[in-house]
Amino acid sequence: MTFWILLFVIPICVIAIVEELIYFFVNKRVFGPSNLELASVKGFKLLFKKFKKIIYPKSINQE
Repeated sequence: MTFWILLFVIPICVIAIVEELIYFFVNKRVFGPSNLELASVKGFKLLFKKFKKIIYPKSINQE
């Protein structure tokens, strides 16, 4: 039972945290749906760059 609760609660918490990070990256200047889409794209690009650095170390990244 605990496993199923965690299975649903953790992804929801992660999504909420990611949304907060997106708003933080755009300095809370989100007012319309078009701005929201731009904000999420910017936020995800920044998050992707940061996670890419964590997942792939510089030694592997340099070719």
